[in-house]
Amino acid sequence: MSRAKPKPAEKKPTISGKLVNRAELAAIFGVSTNTVTSWTARGCPHVQAGGLGKAWTFDTAAVAQWQAQRSPASGQVEDPDERELRKRKLAVDLAQAELELAKDQGELVNAEEVRREAYTLARTMRDAFQNLPDRLADELAAETDAGAIHHRLETELKSILRQLAE
Repeated sequence: MSRAKPKPAEKKPTISGKLVNRAELAAIFGVSTNTVTSWTARGCPHVQAGGLGKAWTFDTAAVAQWQAQRSPASGQVEDPDERELRKRKLAVDLAQAELELAKDQGELVNAEEVRREAYTLARTMRDAFQNLPDRLADELAAETDAGAIHHRLETELKSILRQLAE
């Protein structure tokens, strides 16, 4: 009769921190659950992988050690997605500050004021040119010299344009 060898005991991971799920790990490290997901894709240690009704389980001490190994100088690793978001927010904040400064220095104008002024100018031009025939009809009807008519029209047009420029 042969004796069956006992099966070696399965090695269980050494746990030195607190066992937590993905949301709890995110809260402990001050990141989003999406960040934790991206960490797992990059090799973040875990006790149990999630899926098919099983929750992810992490050892907080192992994750902290993994983070420290990834960035020994700072002791903290930032997710590239979060880093990109911070850069984008900083860019938006900078652009807003630049706009405020330009506004304070009078380099920017209110768009509604510009529209109102453009409308007023266009209306004034239209009125001046539409009134031109009424103002000159009688005077030019009596004129027989084409050069004089041309000179009178040119003078009147220049006058209107000069008034608009002021």
